[in-house]
Amino acid sequence: MKISILYNVVLSSLTIFSSVNAQGSGQKCSRLVERKEIRDLSPQEWSQIRSVLNKLQQDGTFERITTLHTEQFPIGHNCATLFPLHRQIVRDFEKAGQVYDSNFFVPYWDAARDFQDPANSGIFNNNLIGGNGNPMSDNCVTDGLQSKWSMAYTTPHCLRRVFNGGNNSIKPWYSPEYISSILQTSADYEKFREAMEFTIHGAVHLGFGGEMITMQSSNDIGFYLHHANLDRLWWKWQNSNPNNLMSYGGNNLANNSPAKLDDKLPGYNQNAKNVMILGYNDMCFNYGDVVPLESLRSDNPALSNFRSSGASSSQVLKSGTIPNFRLSTISNKLRTLNNSTLEKFFPAIKNGEINPNLFDFNFGSTVANLKNLKRSSQKKEKKKLPLPEMPPDSFIKMHNYNKNRVKSVVGRATEFAKKLNEEGYESPFW
Repeated sequence: MKISILYNVVLSSLTIFSSVNAQGSGQKCSRLVERKEIRDLSPQEWSQIRSVLNKLQQDGTFERITTLHTEQFPIGHNCATLFPLHRQIVRDFEKAGQVYDSNFFVPYWDAARDFQDPANSGIFNNNLIGGNGNPMSDNCVTDGLQSKWSMAYTTPHCLRRVFNGGNNSIKPWYSPEYISSILQTSADYEKFREAMEFTIHGAVHLGFGGEMITMQSSNDIGFYLHHANLDRLWWKWQNSNPNNLMSYGGNNLANNSPAKLDDKLPGYNQNAKNVMILGYNDMCFNYGDVVPLESLRSDNPALSNFRSSGASSSQVLKSGTIPNFRLSTISNKLRTLNNSTLEKFFPAIKNGEINPNLFDFNFGSTVANLKNLKRSSQKKEKKKLPLPEMPPDSFIKMHNYNKNRVKSVVGRATEFAKKLNEEGYESPFW
């Protein structure tokens, strides 16, 4: 594999950032908070976050944002606005919390890691966000963070959840492998938005049920964990290719015109351009597993002189902070797929690209754990990737989706799962 792939990405990214700065990207943040995966929080961190969340319930922040989300729902989904609007909403919520604790941040839930059995995720317990609603008590959630809360919007009521799998289970959804495939194959913003909105975005909302399948979904703390994760994946995609950083397009349903970066976000005196780059303007947060394009060169000094020194890609990986994906167990497993499958679903692997933002495999400790998972599952029956389901007509109607477009996207996800299953692939995330 030649390092020129990454080098060209770096050169292009510098050009992109120069262009953005020339247009006026806004003021760089003097301080950032890092959003962490909720299961990576220390007990002290969660205790501090939980304290702030209780205050946000008491001061009306949940009600305020749920009102906004409901009112803007028809023009905030099924269109270009989806990602920038929800980035703004989660940041609005986060800033409200920072009034009480300047270190407050919204955690994210990497839901794809739990794709095979979401209800058994560690987040659905009394210490964190609680579990399914009690069918004997109006489907009210009776444990976890919001168990004693009365949600004010639209009328006072308990928080409700109705898991969609029966017997307190949630139907399987999309795997980290499929999310990585979306990151690698979405050629523009509109393709990325549709691929995400019609799959993992909807699947998680449907899995929670209850509040989360209504326009008032932001009553549930799961909404913020989920949309922080979707935002993380958007930021990954933005940093997977220089052309993606400011990529924006599709429809603006607010005025039925092609979407532009200067469009105002529904409900806010803010345009889409001002939320595009984390670390600038009011977007003073980041995600630890996303390597911004502007950091690829500064964090990897071998890139600056590899042409004269003859540095190899492995030397660059060792000298900087880019995670070495090629050493992971999952990389070796994916490389056993047919070339045609790699070309269609994992072109970054086939082409030897090493930008870590092209993958959603939680590099670091998880990669090491995958080796243990592989050894422990060798004698067990092979487990196949679950085949996705179409969202119900009621969900499609609420979002005003084009059902044929949804069928096309879900159909590709089905083809993906079938193809990997046919070739004997076993996900180490089982």
